[in-house]
Amino acid sequence: MTTVELGNYSLAFAMLAGCVGIFGSIGSRRLDSPSLLGVARASIHWLTALLTISCAALMVAILRDDFALTYVAGYSERALPLGYKISAFWAGQPGSLLLWAWMLAVMSSIVAIVIRKSPAATQAPTLGILAAACGLFPALMLFFAKANPFYLSGIVPPDGSGMVPLLQDPAMIAHPPLLFLGYAGLTIPFALAFGALIGGRTDAGWIPAARRWTLAAWLFLTAGIILGAEWAYVELGWGGYWKWDAVENASLLPWFTATALIHSLIVQQRRGMLKIWNASLAALSYFLCIFATFVTRSGIIASVHAFEKGDALSPIGWFFLITMIVMILGVVGVMLWRRRLLKSHRPLENLISFESGVLTANVLLTVMMATTLIGTMFPVLSKLVTGESIGVDEKFYNTVILPMFIALFVLMGAGPALQFAKARRGVGRRLAIPGIAALLAGAATAIATAPAWLEMSGMSWVFWKTWEAWKAWVAYWMPCVWMTVSVAVATLVVVGIADDFLRNLAAKLGDRSQDVVVTMGRVLRGNLRRYGGQLTHLGVVMMLLGVAASSLFSIEKKLALRIGESAELGRYTLRLESVDEIRKDNYQALAARVAVSGPDGLQSILGPEIRQYFKFDELNREVAIDTGLREDVYLTFLGAEDGGRLVFIHARVNPMVLWIWIGSIAMAVGSGVCLFSRRRRAAPQVTEADGEVQ
Repeated sequence: MTTVELGNYSLAFAMLAGCVGIFGSIGSRRLDSPSLLGVARASIHWLTALLTISCAALMVAILRDDFALTYVAGYSERALPLGYKISAFWAGQPGSLLLWAWMLAVMSSIVAIVIRKSPAATQAPTLGILAAACGLFPALMLFFAKANPFYLSGIVPPDGSGMVPLLQDPAMIAHPPLLFLGYAGLTIPFALAFGALIGGRTDAGWIPAARRWTLAAWLFLTAGIILGAEWAYVELGWGGYWKWDAVENASLLPWFTATALIHSLIVQQRRGMLKIWNASLAALSYFLCIFATFVTRSGIIASVHAFEKGDALSPIGWFFLITMIVMILGVVGVMLWRRRLLKSHRPLENLISFESGVLTANVLLTVMMATTLIGTMFPVLSKLVTGESIGVDEKFYNTVILPMFIALFVLMGAGPALQFAKARRGVGRRLAIPGIAALLAGAATAIATAPAWLEMSGMSWVFWKTWEAWKAWVAYWMPCVWMTVSVAVATLVVVGIADDFLRNLAAKLGDRSQDVVVTMGRVLRGNLRRYGGQLTHLGVVMMLLGVAASSLFSIEKKLALRIGESAELGRYTLRLESVDEIRKDNYQALAARVAVSGPDGLQSILGPEIRQYFKFDELNREVAIDTGLREDVYLTFLGAEDGGRLVFIHARVNPMVLWIWIGSIAMAVGSGVCLFSRRRRAAPQVTEADGEVQ
């Protein structure tokens, strides 16, 4: 049997296994048949095994340079380094779909094992949902040639086309798999939530598993988004890391709802509240993963990251559109059918409480998601209404979403205090120190970032008499205002977390003479989930400061230098030392050696390049970055004239970008602590007498 036959047969039987799983789960529930339930469970495991065989077949074809496969010929070549050759598996549309399907199948098998002792009434629909979600992908790959990684072109070229140069970056080796792990992971809480809902389960027993899966998916999705931003920063050469591109936005949409779901599930588990919110967020998170795939693969929206190009909806796009419509109808139908189970056990009693804080965060995150969705789809919507495709720029997103982000940070800072809302004056006392610290930090930032205030305030009153003058004044001061607000809310969060920890430490120490370090460790170990979450929040704060500083206070200049000449950029002196030619197996390059001297006298050598890959006509620019906690010096080689003796360089100084990457690591560590730590005492769960509704 050839690799192609093995791969295609495995996909066909995987699709069949998905169908068996769906009908087995339906039959098990309707006939109350344990044997059919076992068939549904076994079909998930068979589906996983068959997709594993398909993945192995494709990987073998890539490593063996089997260019008879259109996919291998299109994304690999003999000279491609091994690491990138492996990543060619998911560099294109068919391979990435297969990888996503396999990851989802593996997760589904784990769930099938874990819930095997759960009541059949809820286990059957959960398995059915997972079988349908898994079986969707082999069906897509079999029925559409553009989605089939085992499609034969009939012509075997001597060598492949190779991987697009922009994808030949370490970040892109990990970025797609992490996103697909996030997408696959968000399928599980959806299946658990609606399996419980269809089965009539009224207790909170399914919530801990759903929250762990949501947290794991959120961790992977966050890591994938951050790596994508890092890739844009080091590969695209424009000096930024986020451009609100349609495909970038698509991956951010489920991140918003998953963030809300992580916190909202806590309230349902503890108080029996926000049930409609949680069912909706679980369904919406999975739906938005499918929508992200629709945006990337339909060709309906232009993007540098999209697999399909053009204005018309591709056949694959129609497939995902129909899938989304069916899902919407199914989700709405189930929620209407089981609406009695979605009633909260108790009302929201206090506007100043942890529950109201979570509800407010849910609203903010959902509105942010909806705003991003509208902005992403605006070219399509405007074309339907006016016949002309009109897009929105970064200013739209920054104007609408940034204030909501700030409001979220205020909630984050108030979070530790809201835990004590039932105590008299508890919130006010606990917010006093963080609030004062935030005001002081904001005032200090305003003074530090506004050195020209006295000069501006001393200007003639004629300055204020025109609207244009007012707009110029606002534009001048807006960076200072946003940086001041960012530092203030960041201080509120940091001091609030520190105050909460110190109060807990003081309570443990009491009047007894105990070792502070030992007690500190005991406090941390006593509630790892709590402090893991707070570490995640600290990471988000670091990212906020990095994004604010790098967006508001970066400086840039286009330089034309001859060898030996220097130029000034902010605090730095840039001197062109030489221009060198480089030749590798699959590309040749021109590299500029630039000496960067700072005010401290230290010097670093940066080497931005212009590369010409032999298999591609376009020039590829490799940036050079001198990274530091305070700022990055970022150089892009634009071109050369006069036989390479005159060099054009785009130079930028980007403040605090490293804080974004460090903050993302803190987020990963904190969420990992939350994911893998265990509570010493189980959280109280809201139950009813029977536990199930028939």
